[in-house]
Amino acid sequence: HCDFHFPEKTNADAFDVGVILSNALNNCLESANGGHPWIRISSSRRNQLFLITVKNSYIGDMEWDRERGVPLSMKNGEGHGIGLANIRRVAKSYLGDMLLEQGEDSVTLQVMLQVEDEGGG
Repeated sequence: HCDFHFPEKTNADAFDVGVILSNALNNCLESANGGHPWIRISSSRRNQLFLITVKNSYIGDMEWDRERGVPLSMKNGEGHGIGLANIRRVAKSYLGDMLLEQGEDSVTLQVMLQVEDEGGG
């Protein structure tokens, strides 16, 4: 299910938003589980805050890297586990951050960006 709208007439760069979406959706595709796996993506904007929410079905217990506040990668090898770091890096470049929470049957990633209207302000 998708209810995503790109924030028009802002300083949000399509490449940056693409980094967030591609990493988030890749994680969802690898971890969505259950009898009827699902993924939901949405966005909203209120004034200068742009919020991206990506949620997927997930049953089980994730192991967390408490220091970084993110789940441990489910994959092995070099280059794995950097998706959330990339998302956080982009969010911080917009004076924002990300929050990842596990519910009873799902995982929700929220990414907040502070965007400015084109031309400043």
